[in-house]
Amino acid sequence: MVDETLLDIVVTTEDREECIALIDQLLSLIYTNDSSLLSFLHSDVPEIFSKFFLNYLQTTVDSQSKERILRKLRDEVSHLEKISITVAFRPSRNSLEKMVSQVRKQYGSNMVMEVHYNPEIIAGAEIVYKGIYRDMTSRKKLDEVLNGMKGKAL
Repeated sequence: MVDETLLDIVVTTEDREECIALIDQLLSLIYTNDSSLLSFLHSDVPEIFSKFFLNYLQTTVDSQSKERILRKLRDEVSHLEKISITVAFRPSRNSLEKMVSQVRKQYGSNMVMEVHYNPEIIAGAEIVYKGIYRDMTSRKKLDEVLNGMKGKAL
């Protein structure tokens, strides 16, 4: 199970890819001196990830243990399940966190969201999970109503 603090950070598929890339970079620095690792975490890593990795790695002294921890984290993050969602607006980070929180309550905590933007759907969402597509948009409902009205008008 992925660390809950890391799940708070890794919300989208983009976050997941960024996290994996950071872990790969950290793994390449594990056997250098600790100052190189700390320098990287303080200067080249987004603050939200930096804080997590600093706290997570400071409890471990030897390089082999750090490597083991990072490889485990990488494996867990890379296996987070993806749910694709298309919405009519560009969600803020706060909105994304709320949406993924609801998804995780419904389907489990090992989820990340791949978010797409399409203003043509008007409202609601299109969702794809494990190859199953669901259209819960207002556009679909509006199309059904208009098509029904066309049939009656003729």
